[in-house]
Amino acid sequence: MGGEVGDKLIPHKTQGKQLGEPKTQSRIKKMTFIKAAVTTLAHGPALRWVDRYVGRYLGMSLGDVVGLGLLIVSVHFLSNYNYLLFHSTAELFSVFIAITISILAINCWQSIENQYVLFVGVGYLFIGFLDVLHTLTYKGMPIFQDYDYYAPQFWIAARYLEAFSMLLGFAFLGTSRRVNGLLTFGGFTLVTAWLVSAILYVKNFPVCFVAGHGLTPFKVISEYIICTLMLVNLVLLHRRKHHFDPGVYRLIRLSVILMILMELCFTLYVSDTMSDAINQTGHMIKIVAFYAIYKAVVVTGLRHPLHLLFRELSQKEAELEARVIERTSMLAKQSEKNLALLHNASDGITIMDRNANIIEVSDSFCDMLGYTREEMIGMNVAQWDCGFNSHEETMAVVQRQFEQQTRALFETRHRRKDGSTYDVEISGYPIELDGTMVLFNSSREITERKRAEQKLQLAANVFAHANEGIMVTTPSGVIVEINETFTRITGYSRDEVVGQTPRLLSSGRQSREFYDSMWRALIDKGHWSGEIWNRHKSGEFYATMQTISAVRDAQGKTLQYVAMFSDITTLKEHQNELEYIAHYDALTHLPNRVLLSDRLHQAMTQSVRRKNRLAVAFLDLDGFKAINDQHGHAVGDQVLVAMAVHMRQALREGDTLARLGGDEFVAVLLDLESFEASGPLLARLLDAASQPLRVDDLDVRLSASLGVTFFPQAQDVDADQLLRQADQAMYQAKLAGKNRYHVFDAELDQSVRGHHESLERLRQALNANEFVLHYQPKVHMRTGQVIGAEALIRWNHPTRGLLFPAQFLSVIEGHALSIHLGEWVLNHALTQIEQWHASGLDLKVSVNVGARQLQQADFAERLRVILAAHPEVKHGQLQLEVLETSALDDITWTANVIESCRKLGVTFSLDDFGTGYSSLTYLKRLPVVELKIDQSFVRNMLEDPDDLAILNGVIGLANAFNRQVIAEGVENVESGTLLLKLGCELAQGYGIARPMPGPDMPAWCLAWRPDPAWTQI
Repeated sequence: MGGEVGDKLIPHKTQGKQLGEPKTQSRIKKMTFIKAAVTTLAHGPALRWVDRYVGRYLGMSLGDVVGLGLLIVSVHFLSNYNYLLFHSTAELFSVFIAITISILAINCWQSIENQYVLFVGVGYLFIGFLDVLHTLTYKGMPIFQDYDYYAPQFWIAARYLEAFSMLLGFAFLGTSRRVNGLLTFGGFTLVTAWLVSAILYVKNFPVCFVAGHGLTPFKVISEYIICTLMLVNLVLLHRRKHHFDPGVYRLIRLSVILMILMELCFTLYVSDTMSDAINQTGHMIKIVAFYAIYKAVVVTGLRHPLHLLFRELSQKEAELEARVIERTSMLAKQSEKNLALLHNASDGITIMDRNANIIEVSDSFCDMLGYTREEMIGMNVAQWDCGFNSHEETMAVVQRQFEQQTRALFETRHRRKDGSTYDVEISGYPIELDGTMVLFNSSREITERKRAEQKLQLAANVFAHANEGIMVTTPSGVIVEINETFTRITGYSRDEVVGQTPRLLSSGRQSREFYDSMWRALIDKGHWSGEIWNRHKSGEFYATMQTISAVRDAQGKTLQYVAMFSDITTLKEHQNELEYIAHYDALTHLPNRVLLSDRLHQAMTQSVRRKNRLAVAFLDLDGFKAINDQHGHAVGDQVLVAMAVHMRQALREGDTLARLGGDEFVAVLLDLESFEASGPLLARLLDAASQPLRVDDLDVRLSASLGVTFFPQAQDVDADQLLRQADQAMYQAKLAGKNRYHVFDAELDQSVRGHHESLERLRQALNANEFVLHYQPKVHMRTGQVIGAEALIRWNHPTRGLLFPAQFLSVIEGHALSIHLGEWVLNHALTQIEQWHASGLDLKVSVNVGARQLQQADFAERLRVILAAHPEVKHGQLQLEVLETSALDDITWTANVIESCRKLGVTFSLDDFGTGYSSLTYLKRLPVVELKIDQSFVRNMLEDPDDLAILNGVIGLANAFNRQVIAEGVENVESGTLLLKLGCELAQGYGIARPMPGPDMPAWCLAWRPDPAWTQI
């Protein structure tokens, strides 16, 4: 801790004089005399109390204080002659003390393994080394002359190392952590080597002194950091003072305090000199500080070595004694615990010798047999064991336990004191007790368990031989057990199904909803019963009547599911046969009158819902009675069968053909857009009835008379009325000459004749360009975004004005003219998209496509040609709306057409969704992106709960199939609000905007704002 690197030597008047001069010798003699006088005074009674109090607070004797004072005065006088000599003397004194501390501390550490001694000893060795370099590089020394200010750098390096050495020592003092001495020495070596290299060779250690300016900020800040570290050391020393002898503690404390004062001194001396009074004071304080640490470690270690060892040895002795006491206490507690376990164990415990006599017994075993402990001690096992045939057999079992040297587990029976017996399970093994091998047996009464095993065996027999198939699964549905009947019914062996799930048996006939309902019943009620169709291992289907029950514990947690089922396939076949006989004609296998009545009622309900029409055609064969009369009933029956086949082929898939009896048939024609649409179907029926037949060797050719009536009508009618009307109309057809059909209603008959005139007028209107397109916006009700528009055709009639589609489109439905008009709409809609694009408006336009147009063989190709004529139309800007009913006429064909159009960038929407009879399978197969809810549901949903329920179901269905849903017919704010709450955000209708000419759309889009009630949902 010497002067700073680059300290400037200040020339003194006495500089260069020799110490041997008379004046110097005179001063030395005076100091020697003063020291002797003070020493003499110190032994006087007056100064004994001073010595006592100095030792109490400083850890030194009065003689130490006086001697240090004289040493400091001598060194001070020496600086008056030559400051370089003063600096070297002070530093070498410190180096000597550091090396002495290191030697003694390292040797002490090997004896007491004190971590503090290790870090102090190793640390001061390298601190002394750095202080030597600090002394040798001081300005004026002839060794390092390339740079004058190495000394302050070595000073800072040594002080940092000193502060951290103490910090490490205090941190590890009193802990169980052990530090390897060689690693510690190596670590200090590497740090010291790095510091020396950074100062002398690499020269990247920060500058500490600049000539003409004095101390650098790094030097001053470092001194304050070192002071802070020393303060931390002082706190740690105070907290760990119980590890030191009191005298040693006071000396170390004094040394640390002096080091802090020393560091403060080296921040205060004059900027351009390092030999002023403050600098000298710092070196003198360093001498005292090092002497204090020297006194604490070296002098105490040499004079009182036991002081260093006493606390460590005392602590280790105390720790050892505490461990012995703790171990003794633990052994006593363990012994008490073992004794408590022996006497309080639920199982009966016995300890017996090789002769099977009791040495020790637990209370529970005594309770089992009814004896007291005193009675049991010394008893032989044969006195209560009755599970073996003889005493010799019992003793042989005991001896085998001794010989096996392993745990034995067996069952036997014991006899109580009162003579009753009970079953026990014994677990025993030999142990060594006080040098003798004894047998430790644990007995557990298993009478109830044996009874339970008998019940389980009975249950197993019932399980194995039950006439019903039984399957046991885990709560997650994994099969864990089956019986033989299960294998007989299903064809699967136990090895094939255990570990599998019941899905292995699934036939695919039950829907997801069926299984969801079944699981809800199991969870809520704990059982379910019903019919299930399963698949045999061979692939055949079979029907079962099945009951599933949940097996639960006392807390209600499900442990297993048990399914019991019987094969009812034969019963189902008989049932189906009876149902078939009750509903189908035995000869032609067509529906009979009963089934016809049921289907007609359903068809009428469906017609009302879909707002379309149906026809009931009553057909009677012309000339059939003559066949029966001439050739017999057998030939007549064959004719009826062949005729039924021909007429059934002439109808559509959804239509119904029934036989009422004799030669009378009834056809129910569904989903007619107009009454006139029935004409082609009726003609096909008449044609089928007039086809020539070959029966055996007989050629037969008949005809039919057909009466037709329609539903709905102006007046309410029921199914029976419709059949009577059709029957009457059939007689009119016979009267008119047979082989024809007659319409019951005269007004409708007149309408059919006028139909051709209407078609011709529409063809003229198309050629005269009397049709125009209006566009109704489609919007997002919550955000206000205009997402597209629907193109709606209008007839600008020369005399009747602007006509809506409902007033003329029904005339051309199903006619070739509908195709031409549909293509006209497509071309004009695409032209409008291009015009909007030119004005900066890009909108998707949806166009309605009729069934006749969609079912063209070359529809996709014709659409491609139309799109090619409008190159400005982007992919996705054209959407085709297809009526649900027309899309399902031929689901496979429609799906293929839609897929082909999608490749052209055209999307599809299913129009009037909810009014048809589509199944979920059909909806899944149709690749449409949007479902449009029919306006009839939207208009009435606020008043009609049924319409609201249907609407909610359609929205849920659309979400389930990931289809976009839009509602048409929104006519007020309330309807839009309810739709938004139901989850439908897209809509169109008069409540948003009426259809408008194409040029009006851009301005409307700019002005449109959604109702505030919608935006807040």
